[in-house]
Amino acid sequence: MERKKKALFQLSTRHRRQRLNDLTSNDWDIIITGNEEQPHSLQAQEPPSPPPPSPSPPLSPPPPPPVSPPPPPPSPQEQLSPLLEQQQYEDLTESNLSVESNVTLTTQLQSFVKSHNVDCRAVTDLLKILKPYHNELPLDYRTLMKTPRQSVIQEMHPGQYIHFGFKSAFIALLEKEEGRNLGTVKLDLNVDGLPLFKSSKDSLWPILISIVSKQPVAVVGGYYGPSKPNVHVYLQKFIDEYNHFNTHGIEFREKTYFPVIDILCCDAPAKCYVLCVKGHTGYSSCIKCKTEGIYKNNRLCFPDLEVTSPLRSDEEYRSNVDDFHNAISPLAQLNQFNFIDNIPFDYMHLVCLGIMKKLILLWHQSKLPCSLQPRKILEISQNLEIYRKFCPSEFARKPRSLDYFKIWKATEYRQFLLYTGFGALENIVTHEIFQSFLGFLISMRIFTSDDSDLYSYGNLATPKGQVMNYALYIIIVRFFVCCFVLLFCL
Repeated sequence: MERKKKALFQLSTRHRRQRLNDLTSNDWDIIITGNEEQPHSLQAQEPPSPPPPSPSPPLSPPPPPPVSPPPPPPSPQEQLSPLLEQQQYEDLTESNLSVESNVTLTTQLQSFVKSHNVDCRAVTDLLKILKPYHNELPLDYRTLMKTPRQSVIQEMHPGQYIHFGFKSAFIALLEKEEGRNLGTVKLDLNVDGLPLFKSSKDSLWPILISIVSKQPVAVVGGYYGPSKPNVHVYLQKFIDEYNHFNTHGIEFREKTYFPVIDILCCDAPAKCYVLCVKGHTGYSSCIKCKTEGIYKNNRLCFPDLEVTSPLRSDEEYRSNVDDFHNAISPLAQLNQFNFIDNIPFDYMHLVCLGIMKKLILLWHQSKLPCSLQPRKILEISQNLEIYRKFCPSEFARKPRSLDYFKIWKATEYRQFLLYTGFGALENIVTHEIFQSFLGFLISMRIFTSDDSDLYSYGNLATPKGQVMNYALYIIIVRFFVCCFVLLFCL
């Protein structure tokens, strides 16, 4: 008994394509109808004849309505043309989807895991679910993220060190930059220690780089241990790789880039550690000049503001000439690095977490003659709460009451100094305290402004005008320092 063939619309995509390829002229009716015995079942049928009229009085019967002839049946080619178009569309769609999934799905999953910090076990379980539908995907988290197969952790007394490589970190930064031309790429270098656990002395010391004035940060290496390692051993791999790529460049997307360390960005303890100099509480601890401090009222201060102290030089850092240097810093091996020009002062710790926090702390000291009464501190806090309601989104944090000043972040101290402090203190504190704060505000506003803003007041188009403006800045800074000493009897 011969097997009955299915209709074309009942077939799967693969069987339909095979049926069309094997099509012959004798099979048109079979494919259209799905039955050899009914070759014209798809033709339009004539409408059924109307029922016989009911008996009526003998009148002349109405003329019968004209019957239009049935339309001719469509040809087999016309019947198959929509099916052929649908088949071509499905084939094209399937091919496009397969190409896109092969190219982008793995990359998108990698980006998703990095941006959301997804747990590795969760990623592995997700890959096992997607594998039957996307055969190109791996089955394990490590294969997807291309983690190294060999351990790169090495022993470094008294802890362990892992090195990721300067080139991979630098390329990771370039991948996030668009439209950068050939040439030199200036980098920020940061070395700092951070505790990972409250109940342990172990700390992590990463080596970080970033493009100047850009947010993304890349990790070159990291040390973990109970105490700091030897700085020469700690930085040696980074220095060797940097000097090589600084000389020969790094090829990336048919372009050559030459990295240059432009800024060493560290806090005071980490800066003294990598420079191999005295701590920031030493008598001659300034990294820019040779002024010596004195110990007064249980604190170190530098009272000789009018005396011009001799400045330190790059050669002195490289030759270890005095007691200020404990050893020659390993940074002396860096190409195109200057110990004076490439090591700025730390604005965040000196100004925001230093002077501004100290001022607010002294306002709360009831034993000092110029301290503020609790009633006035409450009024200042109320002003800050009012400003909080109208704080624009450009600020990282909204103003908070002075009750929380001990846990303020550096951005909150900066906001109080440059923006909200003027209005919050006006007509509440004494005239002397307000003028002292105003001198600090103006000097820091000039210091944090661009050169175009700094030289935009008055007739400063000449070098003489620029010198006068800089001299005014120095006068304002010294005015604040003198007021600070007199007001708080330090």
